[in-house]
Amino acid sequence: MASSLPSPSFFKILLNPTDHSQLVLPDDFVTKHLQNKIPQDPIIQTLNGDYIWKLKIEKNGANYYFTNGWSDVVKEVKLGFGDVLLFRLIDKSTFRLLIYSPSGCPKVLPPKINVEQDIDSVGTVVDSVCVVDDDNIDDDDVVVCNVDDDDVTDDDDTHDDQEEDEDDKDEDYKNDDDVDM
Repeated sequence: MASSLPSPSFFKILLNPTDHSQLVLPDDFVTKHLQNKIPQDPIIQTLNGDYIWKLKIEKNGANYYFTNGWSDVVKEVKLGFGDVLLFRLIDKSTFRLLIYSPSGCPKVLPPKINVEQDIDSVGTVVDSVCVVDDDNIDDDDVVVCNVDDDDVTDDDDTHDDQEEDEDDKDEDYKNDDDVDM
C-alpha cells in the first residue's frame, strides 16, 4: 500500500489585519510547491466550500503576495488580529483555507447564502428578502420568502375569529350550568 504525501501547506498568523490589501506567501512554499510557476488566477476556498475567492498572486520585490481579492477574504470572514490561517494546496491553483481564532480553536463561519444561485437553482423569483436581527450582531440571519398579497391575512381578522370561537365555548358551558338536575 503506497502512502500518499500530505498536501503542501503553510500557515500565517495575522498580526496586522488592518493592512489587508495583500498577504505575503512564504518563499520556501513558492519555491518548493509552486516550482516558481505561479498560478494565473488562484482560488481560495473554505473547508466547507461556502466561501470561494478568485485572487491574483503578484511579485513585489523578492516576495510573492495574494492580491486583487485578498481584502475581500479579510472582510467577508472578518479576519482579526491573531487569527491563524492554514492554506493547503489541493491542486495547481486552488488553496483550501482553514481559519483558527487566537484561542487555537477553528473559527466557525456562517453558511454563505448566494441569493442569485438559490433563485437559479429553484427557478422562482423571490419577491422579498426578510432579514432577522435576533442578536444585535452583524451576522444577520437571512430568510428568503415569497409573499403574495392574496397570502397575507389580516391578523386582526384572525384574532377576532378566535375570540368568537372562545365566546361560543363559554356560552356552551354556561348553558350546561343552567340545566337543573
